[in-house]
Formats: sequence, C-alpha cells, structure tokens
Amino acid sequence: DNPDDQELAELAMKRVGFRCQPVFVEDGLEALEYLQDCGSVEKPRPDLLLVDLSMPRMDGLSLLKRLRSDPLWELIPVLIFTTSTAEREVQQAYKLGCNAYVVKPYSLKDLTSVIDGLLHHWLGQVRLPQ
Repeated sequence: DNPDDQELAELAMKRVGFRCQPVFVEDGLEALEYLQDCGSVEKPRPDLLLVDLSMPRMDGLSLLKRLRSDPLWELIPVLIFTTSTAEREVQQAYKLGCNAYVVKPYSLKDLTSVIDGLLHHWLGQVRLPQ
C-alpha cells in the first residue's frame, strides 16, 4: 500500500511493544509468494497480516480466501486495512475469516488498539502451526 500507511502501521505495532520486522508487499500474489518461502531465520513467518482489499493482480478478499483454505495459514490473524466501507465487503471479509476490519483514514490510537487486541488474543491464546 502507500508508504504513509506502511509507516503508521509499523508505528502502531511498535507502540504495542510488538517486536517485528515488517515486510511490505505490493499485492496478494506477492504475499502468497512470500508466505510460501518463509519460515527461516532470514525470512521468518509473520505473526500478523495487514491486508488491503484493493490490490493489483489479487485483491484482499481473494488472498484471505486462499489463506483460510491452507492449514498452515488458517489461524494467522488477518487485519483488513482498507478504504472500503461497503457493507457487502465488510461482511464478506468476516465471512472469509478476517479477525478485524479497519477503515482508512484511521487514527493511530484506533489502529494501535486493534493491533494490540489481535496480538494479545491470538498470540497469547492461539498457538500458530510452525
């Protein structure tokens, strides 16, 4: 997505104490390629995905559907981070298994709160497959 959103997402994660090395990709296909190759020290598995609905080559809903159909990725928390307020897209995202939906523009405080909740619940309660 755009660099401003990337910077604010990274700042929100730091504010909740999430020690991470964010990885940014251009679209859903690039995300799938990254996920297929991760799992090493050089390319660790992500603990959280922030996904925009509007991406070239593969949109966010298609990516979410693919993630939830793969046992390796079905439990990873997914935050939809988009400009879409369309009720149909919100409902579809939750139906496909997103864990939270944040509409841009947003406040840093609100985004931090959502990320904090996801990380504490999912990483504190759910053991992700290795």
